[in-house]
Amino acid sequence: MATTFKFGNGNWAVKEDYALAYNDENGNFKPLPFDFTRASSATRVNKQGLIETVPSGKPRIDFLNNTKGHFLLEPSRTNLSTNSEAFDSWTNGGTYVTANQTVSPDGNTTADQLSKTAAFQQIQNTATVVSGSDYSFSVFVKENTLDRITLRLASGSNDVRKCLDLSDLSVVDAGGNQTGFVETKVEEYPNGWYKYTVVATTGGTSLFMNIYAGQANVVESGNIYIWGAQLEAGSHETSYIPTSGSAVTRSAETSFQSTPTNAIGQTEGTLYLEVKPTNFDGDQRVSISDGSVTNRIALRLSGTTIQFSVVIGGTTQASITGSGSAGNLYKIAGAYKENDFVIYINGTQAGVDTSGSISGTFNRIGLDRGTSANQFYNPIRDFRLYDTRLTNTELQNLTS
Repeated sequence: MATTFKFGNGNWAVKEDYALAYNDENGNFKPLPFDFTRASSATRVNKQGLIETVPSGKPRIDFLNNTKGHFLLEPSRTNLSTNSEAFDSWTNGGTYVTANQTVSPDGNTTADQLSKTAAFQQIQNTATVVSGSDYSFSVFVKENTLDRITLRLASGSNDVRKCLDLSDLSVVDAGGNQTGFVETKVEEYPNGWYKYTVVATTGGTSLFMNIYAGQANVVESGNIYIWGAQLEAGSHETSYIPTSGSAVTRSAETSFQSTPTNAIGQTEGTLYLEVKPTNFDGDQRVSISDGSVTNRIALRLSGTTIQFSVVIGGTTQASITGSGSAGNLYKIAGAYKENDFVIYINGTQAGVDTSGSISGTFNRIGLDRGTSANQFYNPIRDFRLYDTRLTNTELQNLTS
């Protein structure tokens, strides 16, 4: 069972403009540069559990809730929430916010305290948005004398208010008509911090972001810690983008490897991927190809589908699908050989195809469709190639 290409599983090496994968064919452990681009800085969670900034052009290995780390690729996003850490500059911030009261998720004492003494006391920020589109509003929160916080997204006739209870991570309505509500998400960070996200569809072009200590529609007194607000267009949140007075954009990332010598099985082989998807948006793939979409073999996430596809000479030779959803860990293996195609997902055979050919010259490994399109924008824990069609028993064991 020759593993000709390894990328991840706790073995990471990154430099400016590339990451390293490895080829251990015939007992040799050879570095394979994996080209990488990002035209802006970005943030990650380091091994110490702190959010830190990574300069432009350098890949991100993120360690959030994963001691082995994962390769983080994301699309371009813009944080429309200006002054993401200076909540005392928000409307009403001078009344309800005390700045720099505790250590924030980046290790500095920049987290603010948000207080209340009555119902519906809140701070507010605004942004210009596209009507009828999904936006994600996220804030890092930590309990103090209060263990609840409410986020509001309001635009036009849409008014979504959701209260998070940090004691049990439950979410309840807290006023508003809830029109446009999509979903909420809570993610645990070190040192008692949580990232709380509310996703809603806009009903107008002006969007109001409100934060309330406690449950908005309940009379109570106390305070809670907040840090790092982010509003971004999209149905799921991405890594933190700091702002200070104006919106900030993080550039999209791409990563691929051309001419990986002896790493790709030309007539048979296996693609293996371990990923805990944050989203199934669009059409995301990891692939081997000849640098085009005419000859390619790919593992794909789209909608609620996990797919293994083989296209030779522009004709689909195999297309086998299973199901999946964001937030779950998947170990996926797609194996190929003439008239012998199969996909295993988490130890179970999801489908087979016994008719199809393999030919062509595969000389590119991509976190995409075979060209730079359809980038794989999910955290990759492990990605491997084998130059043989692993047996079904081997595939079952590999993905279990």
